[in-house]
Amino acid sequence: MMGICKQKIIHVSRFIYVLLAMTLVSICTVIFYDSDLHRHVRVISTARISSNGTKELQHAIVSGMKAIDKGLNKLEVVSLRGAVPSVINRLSEIVTNFEHRVLNFNVDDILKSLSDIPFEESRLVHKIQQKQRNADFKCVIRITKYCSKRCDHIVQRIHSTEWTRFSCDVNEACQVETRFVGNLTREIMQSSDVLFIVSSLHQNLQLERLVASRPPGQLWVLYSRESPSHDPEYAPQGLTGNPFNLTMTHARDADIHFPYATTRERKQGEPPSIPKKTKLIAWVSSNCQLLSWRRGEFVKELQQHISVDTYGKCGSMGKLAAEDTAKTLKQYKFYLAFENSECRDYITEKPWRNSLSQGVVPIVYGTKREDYEELLPRNSFIFVEDFSNMSAFVDYIHALDEDKARYREFFNWRSESTVYFTRSSSFSVKAPKVNMCYLLKKLVHLFFHPETSWQKRTPDFASWWRGQCDDPSTEKNLLGFSVRPTKKNKKNREENNVVHR
Repeated sequence: MMGICKQKIIHVSRFIYVLLAMTLVSICTVIFYDSDLHRHVRVISTARISSNGTKELQHAIVSGMKAIDKGLNKLEVVSLRGAVPSVINRLSEIVTNFEHRVLNFNVDDILKSLSDIPFEESRLVHKIQQKQRNADFKCVIRITKYCSKRCDHIVQRIHSTEWTRFSCDVNEACQVETRFVGNLTREIMQSSDVLFIVSSLHQNLQLERLVASRPPGQLWVLYSRESPSHDPEYAPQGLTGNPFNLTMTHARDADIHFPYATTRERKQGEPPSIPKKTKLIAWVSSNCQLLSWRRGEFVKELQQHISVDTYGKCGSMGKLAAEDTAKTLKQYKFYLAFENSECRDYITEKPWRNSLSQGVVPIVYGTKREDYEELLPRNSFIFVEDFSNMSAFVDYIHALDEDKARYREFFNWRSESTVYFTRSSSFSVKAPKVNMCYLLKKLVHLFFHPETSWQKRTPDFASWWRGQCDDPSTEKNLLGFSVRPTKKNKKNREENNVVHR
């Protein structure tokens, strides 16, 4: 009888031992997301609870504990993997949608088990792997930021045009060098592992020449905050395939989404009060050129039905000094945040800087309603296309003007969120040790996980780039007004051929 009880106690204790071990290892698996831990959990869960399975169980648990120690060491040793809050905060200031899976991606572990990566397939990955296998290999990774004739405008003494050197955790033994380059000589092209193409180069881009001189294995990053209507040179006629390995644009389906602004959680303090309003609608614009739609003419049509004060080069009330803009706009209840291009996800500073951050309700037009809903604060804007005609729109604005309670509902978001702006040059100019290291990790991650790559999903770049914008040749009415350019206006636009904001 005692023997039976002893045997049952042993069985129960082993069962509890297994449960405790599985629980501990499972928790650590979730925390560290390590494939070795998954394997050890499976071994422990299948270990036989018998005298013959005791050693197997003990070995599995010991191995699991070693894997846990290994996971702990990984997070403590490297900089971006398991990044500390200061690094995360610095990165999140620039990249609004950075990925923890990229930060925690362990390049060394993957490369150890693979055969040699050809130089022609990826210079970046090839160099990292060679340094891992040969300590004497001279590993220098060069990121060239091509800015053509815009270098002076972009750099502005903030960043040197000489090589800036640092190291990244893709392989800390490799030296990373980055600089801005206006003239891509053959020597620079041949020595560059990553070509970072900055925004708004326009006719100075000369993409066909770059494609012809591109060395094998060089990775290309497209960085553009402008609409494809402004930068058609990125997809010239005759371009086939997709030359870009990674994209950073305003489009949400890009590898790295780079909006003009976003909202962040308000952590403390009371939301700012709504400024006292004495005027109805304002519009500021200094781009009077004909765009993809008749923006200026549409504003003039609005003025025939409702009070709209216009400022800037295109307005009747003169140009606003920078220091007076905010003070002036805060007096208005509404602001016409009309984009100059009708392109998907293309939302510039207009609803952000001139409206939401000033305590003004933006009246928006440019992209689709669902894009505004995704990117702007909830219930914070008025979408022009919601109204079938001019009188319906005018009546709605007047009704809000007279109903203070309804008007104030457009500012409910301010109790939870605050506006955060990202500068166009922030990623390429500021904190290269953080931003460029993240970029390298993202490129390596895409190499090993092509299923997550925008390039793989978008084999025809030209169709994707041009397809983001509405066709300006098609008819479209806004509040009953035809907003597409006439043939005469199209001809004038082609003659001017000048891109303005």
